[in-house]
Amino acid sequence: MGQAVSSVIERRVKLPTLRPQPAFFGKYKVGCMDDGRIIALDVTYYCNAGHRPDESFKVLTMSLLSAQNAYSIPNTRRNVAACRTNLPAKLFCAGYGFSQAAMLAEIWIDAVADRCGVSPEKVRHLNLHRENSETPFMQEFDATNLLGCWDECLVKSSYHQRRIAVRESNKQCTWKKRGFAIIPAMLPVGSIADFINQASVLVHVSKDGWVLVTPAGNDIDQETLTKLMQVASRELRVPISYVFVSEISTSVTSDATKMPSSGSTVYIMAVQEACQILLQRLQPIINLNPEATWTECIQEAFRLRICLSAAGHYRIPDSVSDWGPEKSVETPDFIFGAACTEVELDCRSGNHKNIRTDVVIDVGTSINQAANIEQIKYAFIKGLKLYTNDDIKYNIQPTMNGAHPNEDDSPTNKEEPEQFNVTLLPSSPNPYMGCSPKAVEEVSAFLGSSVFFAIKDAVLAGRQCIGLPGTILLPVPARPQHIQMACGNHLIDAKQTPDKQEWTVDDHVSENTNSNGSF
Repeated sequence: MGQAVSSVIERRVKLPTLRPQPAFFGKYKVGCMDDGRIIALDVTYYCNAGHRPDESFKVLTMSLLSAQNAYSIPNTRRNVAACRTNLPAKLFCAGYGFSQAAMLAEIWIDAVADRCGVSPEKVRHLNLHRENSETPFMQEFDATNLLGCWDECLVKSSYHQRRIAVRESNKQCTWKKRGFAIIPAMLPVGSIADFINQASVLVHVSKDGWVLVTPAGNDIDQETLTKLMQVASRELRVPISYVFVSEISTSVTSDATKMPSSGSTVYIMAVQEACQILLQRLQPIINLNPEATWTECIQEAFRLRICLSAAGHYRIPDSVSDWGPEKSVETPDFIFGAACTEVELDCRSGNHKNIRTDVVIDVGTSINQAANIEQIKYAFIKGLKLYTNDDIKYNIQPTMNGAHPNEDDSPTNKEEPEQFNVTLLPSSPNPYMGCSPKAVEEVSAFLGSSVFFAIKDAVLAGRQCIGLPGTILLPVPARPQHIQMACGNHLIDAKQTPDKQEWTVDDHVSENTNSNGSF
């Protein structure tokens, strides 16, 4: 029969959102074994959808699919609900529901670790998907790259050696504490709504050899545009200086939908398809004169009245999810990653300093490694703000936090870790996509939660130093005032060692097996 069930943990958690997103609220009940292995999960998400659903259902669907992040749990029950209120409908961004769902998963992983007396990283590794695994919807997939990201992150960050050094450092100072955390991620690519997973691109070649790429869409970042140029250059075998990307316009190409996690992927594949059509038309000319330059081939094609324009349309393979007992395909691929972060916390003020972060992400076959790394860093810091210091204050004037609404909300150097290392997992071909690109923004934003859990680790070290027993549940996002109160130093003097009988576990947590907490 194995080990007996250690306990059942039940809590309620308010989840983080970036403006202008609505509030998320999650409830969970998790059953685990004595060694930290999770055997059952019951989770429910509530979303404040406003006066009309808008995109709430699609976001809650992504939350449903991501409810257990990268962990394999044999028995699960998941529920979602869009709550109708008198507030305006909100837009969704920054993970499209994944950031909230995966964050709740890491919170109950920490709760299991505390209840079983096992380190959080051990519980995470114990419950990760293995090589040949399947989702709760019985979709089989290969989790080798998930374990590869986890193991690579442990090696690149020198996790075990630095973990020992952090513990020794925390013994030297009462108020300066260091915290350490490693977090995995597993994001489904695309959307459950198949009509969203598509993109159209038009490629023109002028008679002097210049290539013009015109994508359809409404939200394509600079990194994706650079990748489009690189793909066109590679497929047509011309220097990248010959390739230009025009302004996004639906008057030239058909309209396209905005989608999470796979936006750059479908555009890249559409460009590849259009370029292959052009190359197929030019192939007879190239075969007749293999020594001819690109410009000479194009001019000859123009004289032979060969069409030098091609439209590419790509769609991600259909997903099949009937939400029933039958096997289904919820997504053709997954994005895997892991992040390890070390922080230094001043327990007296609640302020922290990001010492070092190591990120490892599986991006498939990287088209532009430099662009991918920049995307990962930028998204990570945006996610860091989501989990630590995204504080919204509205004034009478039409401003937020005293800043003009049009001002850029970009991350600052102050928020970036002092040492930021990004590693791309070695090339992992994707059977569904020829050039194997993978989106990285959403999973990178979620990995910013590693800072949150590193802060929590430092808070626990500070509480232990002054004799406060028990565990804590930090609010999300965790701001300096919350961290300072969690450290306990707003009530006692550092020189005093209170009687443990006079201090109980934080009000958010009860010693009762079936307890409720909220923040």
